[in-house]
Amino acid sequence: MANGQHSSRWQAIMPISAKIGCSAHRLNEWVKKAEIDSGKRAGVPTDAAGSAGRSRSGQMIRGII
Repeated sequence: MANGQHSSRWQAIMPISAKIGCSAHRLNEWVKKAEIDSGKRAGVPTDAAGSAGRSRSGQMIRGII
């Protein structure tokens, strides 16, 4: 995409996803997550999302016990 071979991200993702054996939707999600993790896209990075989820799970478990 950076060199202008494709007119859209989706057009670039379709052949790549076929080559690596995953759905285009899944590859698009991975690309978006990589952009978030690298700071190129707004959102919660993977490391922050994972720790927040573990913290919340711990709170729920402690509330039950």
